[in-house]
Amino acid sequence: MTEWRVLSDVALVELVERLRSLKWSWLIEDFPSLADEFGWRVEMSDTSWVMFESGFGMGSGKVLGRDGRANTIRVRITDFVDEGNRGRGQTRDAFARFTTVLSATLGDPSTRRPGEIPEVRWAGPDTTLLLRDLEVSVVLELVTNSSLALQDLAAELPDEGLDDENI
Repeated sequence: MTEWRVLSDVALVELVERLRSLKWSWLIEDFPSLADEFGWRVEMSDTSWVMFESGFGMGSGKVLGRDGRANTIRVRITDFVDEGNRGRGQTRDAFARFTTVLSATLGDPSTRRPGEIPEVRWAGPDTTLLLRDLEVSVVLELVTNSSLALQDLAAELPDEGLDDENI
């Protein structure tokens, strides 16, 4: 059995600092040069997304967007876990450790969202850094604030009685 891998605290802080200071066009077509700077390998791409290898296997990174413009860089920072309680405990522990490390580096989170898929956010002027426990792995995302505002609005629609049946 292979050992479950997680990004080290030092590597996490380095990645976060590089992402937070990122100066990039946010054009999908420009991502390959950014990937080279980070040591990532582009695997597949289209006009609205890129899949890349970030150190945790095939597809461990994604750029998401629309019409040639990126709005999210997602990097898996742990291996996938085995299904079950043991694996779930591993992602919870990693998420808690990463939250502590990032809080010490970036200050208190701007938002904490507990729940089935817990999330912690550190908002910046143009982008927000997100840490998410996806149950099978932990991911770090850099999301444009405009995209995040739309995602949050869409997530609230069912809560406001504005689901598909009422539109």
